[in-house]
Amino acid sequence: MRIILTGAQGTGKTSVMNALPDRYKQFGIKEVIRNMSHQDPSIKINQNSNNESQDKFFFEYLYLFSKYPEYISDRGLLDVCAYTLWLVDMGKCQYYTYEKQLYILQEWINTHPDEIYIYFPIYFPVVDDGYRDTDENNRKDVDRYIQEILNKCGVQYHTISNSPVSNRVEEIIRLCEWKNNAYINDPLSSC
Repeated sequence: MRIILTGAQGTGKTSVMNALPDRYKQFGIKEVIRNMSHQDPSIKINQNSNNESQDKFFFEYLYLFSKYPEYISDRGLLDVCAYTLWLVDMGKCQYYTYEKQLYILQEWINTHPDEIYIYFPIYFPVVDDGYRDTDENNRKDVDRYIQEILNKCGVQYHTISNSPVSNRVEEIIRLCEWKNNAYINDPLSSC
């Protein structure tokens, strides 16, 4: 089981991770970027990020996903790559940083076809937690880049519904069970 929850900030990924049953929480990789930025003040996030910070995030996920045979993560390589592209457009990162990340991401996807991507679209306004970027235009841009990279890399993904957290958790559990039991027909029609 290798599951990546992908989407712009404030779309409910971590809330869903926190609501997963314990049998799934043991595989959880969450709040990596937040934890890294708290531990190392030189690491910048959101609009203040740069090539070095984006690469640190990217390679930390690469390390974690390589280290653990099974995981559920509230972000991943694809998210970091999308944020890097957003920062390129803002003039905060160089295009080669994005190109390098995209190349490694594509190689990762090609060599890990069992990884499941669950895309969290923007369904509701972002909540200000004093940490994440609350600018809705920025969030829409990041969301667009995530979709662009999902399509560019040819990733098959499931789009999470606009429903309460408990229903979203059930969607993910059904997807996990389907994948673990290797059903031929996907019970989730949007995969």
